[in-house]
Amino acid sequence: MRSKMFLGRRALNRSVGFFKDTTSSDDPVKIRDHAILSLLINYGLRRGEVERLTLDDLDWAAETIHVTRPKMRRAQSYPMSVPVGESILHYLHGACPRSRHRALFLTIQAPIRPLSGPSITYIVRTRLTRQGVKLNWRGAHGLGLLGLSARPAHRAPPPKRSR
Repeated sequence: MRSKMFLGRRALNRSVGFFKDTTSSDDPVKIRDHAILSLLINYGLRRGEVERLTLDDLDWAAETIHVTRPKMRRAQSYPMSVPVGESILHYLHGACPRSRHRALFLTIQAPIRPLSGPSITYIVRTRLTRQGVKLNWRGAHGLGLLGLSARPAHRAPPPKRSR
């Protein structure tokens, strides 16, 4: 008997191929959603962390992403992977509306404003449902918990060494 988590991982891995296909899309919503999902899946970010990302958090020269980690009470920098960087650039150059807001992810239609946490959850739930991914939850937070990310969403303390 396979665990629900295993089935969820397999279904999510299958749907990741769909997310890659959205990079060639001309639909601004799909382009934006792909960039969001890339961050959630590859870095295991929480929806609030994605919601709080600003243009200033992307250091293109150093190829890093600076993330405010409220649970850890500090900021962290991560190396920007090529696929994630490309998806963000595709969004910024091909889908991001002009705005005075510094938030990285904005609504596509007027009124233009930063995306909220619940909006990010809705994006994830909608995309996974359309792909037939069946999980006990379909929110943004769960993508990092599946262990698909480059860094775990929750770090366990290092094991104690026995002498």
